[in-house]
Amino acid sequence: TAVATAVAEKQYKVLTMSPIALGLHTHFLQMETQQPPGADAETGGLGIPRRNLVVDPRQSTSAKMAQLEVITCSGDRVNGYESDLRLLTGRTHQIRSQLAALGAPVVGDTLYGEPCNTAPHRIALQAHRVFSHDPQVNVCAGTPWWRSE
Repeated sequence: TAVATAVAEKQYKVLTMSPIALGLHTHFLQMETQQPPGADAETGGLGIPRRNLVVDPRQSTSAKMAQLEVITCSGDRVNGYESDLRLLTGRTHQIRSQLAALGAPVVGDTLYGEPCNTAPHRIALQAHRVFSHDPQVNVCAGTPWWRSE
């Protein structure tokens, strides 16, 4: 019997305070191995989650390629820029890390460069759509929280 293997595509919506150039963005990521200085004191000994940092692949043999495509980007400096993204690879914190490297960290994401979290307990990143052609699946999330409040 033949088994159909679905290849799903995931799209995300994200809000940043800087515009993001349309098109393909490629970086190389490596997971942090140590806590940043002062992390234990700031968190009462709990430390902070490790980050997946953009690195020069010539300096690291363990760096992994990460690619995302910016499909749309619209907005302004006052209300922020909402973008639609498509992942071509799936790395831990990939979107957060790559956007921070592009100078456009996700709103509320203090781990990757936002100076403060203006939306306590969440960041402005939403898995928005999943679809495949065989089998045919198309699931779309509702309005992102930053537009519905």
